[in-house]
Amino acid sequence: MWRSKEQDLGLLKQFFKDLKEFQHLKLTRWEKIDDKVQENNHPGTPSEDWIIPPDENKTEQLLIKDHDYVRLKSSLLKNKPHVEQCGKFLNINTHHKLDWLVFETPLIGNSALEDALSLCHVLEKKCENSPYFLYNLKFLIN
Repeated sequence: MWRSKEQDLGLLKQFFKDLKEFQHLKLTRWEKIDDKVQENNHPGTPSEDWIIPPDENKTEQLLIKDHDYVRLKSSLLKNKPHVEQCGKFLNINTHHKLDWLVFETPLIGNSALEDALSLCHVLEKKCENSPYFLYNLKFLIN
């Protein structure tokens, strides 16, 4: 498959922008929602020394109503495989940096976002400085 530098750069910039926006909204709005849900957690009985774990379904039900959350989540999930393909094409291992970028829980962890952002920065710089024509020929031959 022939790859275009302009398309890859556009994809990487959009993915980076979505990650930054997700991170900002997570810190400013969505963690507060998660905190409120966890505040309503009831501790066990006095003889028990455990707390009932937070109900992530309640958090997700609240976040699903947020259009920004739905838009960013779907954009990140849609573009993640393309970013991984771009990394493979540019010979950069995306395995560890993007593996944690999943939505098994409503909110992605801060370190997962930071790893994905740093990877996007590296991919973008490599993409800008790479001879795509030669990479495409090499990729077609292999």
